[in-house]
Amino acid sequence: MDERRKHLRIRRRQKIGLFLSDGSIEYMWTADISRAGLQVHTPHLVDVGSRFRIATAIFDETRDAYVTIYARVEVVHKVYDGEFQAYRIGMRFLSFEGKGEELYLGLIKQLELRL
Repeated sequence: MDERRKHLRIRRRQKIGLFLSDGSIEYMWTADISRAGLQVHTPHLVDVGSRFRIATAIFDETRDAYVTIYARVEVVHKVYDGEFQAYRIGMRFLSFEGKGEELYLGLIKQLELRL
């Protein structure tokens, strides 16, 4: 799978909220992020193809504050990760709301410069 990757994975713990169909929010941490998507660990088995709305906080330099951004994602792979005793699910971005994509890509650019 790594040979087909277009974007660098950046190891980062970023807290996200995953909006579930029953209206609740499940909070989890990313294992890594990239321009195209992210991976998270969760104790729940999630089907490939499932789509969710997520939220995370990104620092907006123009406001000098953290803002919540929202995106739609689709689960593209899942694997059980014995080290974490949880499922590692990969999600690709489908769309962002408002300035979310601009802010997210700004974070990725900053992190890539540090590598």
